[in-house]
Amino acid sequence: MNSLMSIFSVDANVRIGVTEQATLVRRSGDAYPDMEVYQYQQNQEVRTLATDKMAHSSGAVNGLDAAPIGFPKIDKTWVYGKCIQGC
Repeated sequence: MNSLMSIFSVDANVRIGVTEQATLVRRSGDAYPDMEVYQYQQNQEVRTLATDKMAHSSGAVNGLDAAPIGFPKIDKTWVYGKCIQGC
């Protein structure tokens, strides 16, 4: 999700880790845009691994979360769809 230009680019990292015990999703950087992560497996129900809303979802600041200054950065972690850090 990273752009070559730093002005109004979405600078975020999404990491997905799978172990025998859990599936972890970590998102850090700009709080924009919304994010949904799903796991699809053959002959199984779809599993929600993470959902996140952008910091400002309406009004004049909608989308400005990607501005280079003045808006918060995030660092969140989910385990099987439950936010456990930075929520």
